[in-house]
Amino acid sequence: MELREPEGLGLWIWRLPLCMEGKLNKIVERCHAARIFWLAIKSGDSDSNGQITPTLIQTLHEGGIGIYTWNYSTPGTTDRQIRQIGDMLAMGVDGHIVDAEIEWEGTDRRPEADMFMRKLRQRVGYDAWIAHCPWWAPKSHPLFPWAEFGQVTNAQMPQVYWTMDKHAKAKDMILKSEQQWLELVLKMPKAVSLRSPIGSIFHGTKENAVPNGQLCSSTDVATFLNRCEENAQTVPFWSLYSWDSCPPEIWQLLIERADVLRGLSEALKIPAPDLTQPVDPEDPEAA
Repeated sequence: MELREPEGLGLWIWRLPLCMEGKLNKIVERCHAARIFWLAIKSGDSDSNGQITPTLIQTLHEGGIGIYTWNYSTPGTTDRQIRQIGDMLAMGVDGHIVDAEIEWEGTDRRPEADMFMRKLRQRVGYDAWIAHCPWWAPKSHPLFPWAEFGQVTNAQMPQVYWTMDKHAKAKDMILKSEQQWLELVLKMPKAVSLRSPIGSIFHGTKENAVPNGQLCSSTDVATFLNRCEENAQTVPFWSLYSWDSCPPEIWQLLIERADVLRGLSEALKIPAPDLTQPVDPEDPEAA
């Protein structure tokens, strides 16, 4: 299996039927309109939820959209999770993301987390792209098994969800998260291979099970995207959660930004980079 890392902007999906009514051709069209290059679609918790099918994978790939799966992980069911993840990769998805959160926090969970990740790699191999998506602020979760999950994953995707806190400022949370993850690298190098943040495009309301949050705004989402694009040389992909909760005004923002980028590319006649060709360091034309 070839390692297939995401590139550019991605969107997360929890409930596929709530995204363009589950119509795959419409999903591909919307991805093209908003310059969304990959999707992370929930494949289950401990066991598969049935959302991922060969038809889904084929349709997205034919449309040029990468497809990654994710599961909500809890201790005690790791063998079932490994089977699910292996099945997803065997079906043809580009990679998988483990969503391990509060249930894994505690020093007594570290041996199980270590065994989970090692057995997962034994099952899928080291050429499969595997990530995990923990909290935005490592300092607030000192007992989480950061090294155990980080040492065998290709990327760590912190959930920078400012809409979950009514007092949070998006820009402040984004920068604070970057700082805390830098400190985690210095303190625990095995915990971090590549940090790729996830921004929030859901309203922090009771309807979304967030009783003390705030509404999602285009200004905050633009701040997040601008920061990610500034860091694109070191963080080549980033994402937003989630499609099925995305307000119309955020879709408008994404499509408008995509139109601007398409216009610039056309005006400058910038060709798409050929990532399959290595750059010759001795070739002055390649510098």
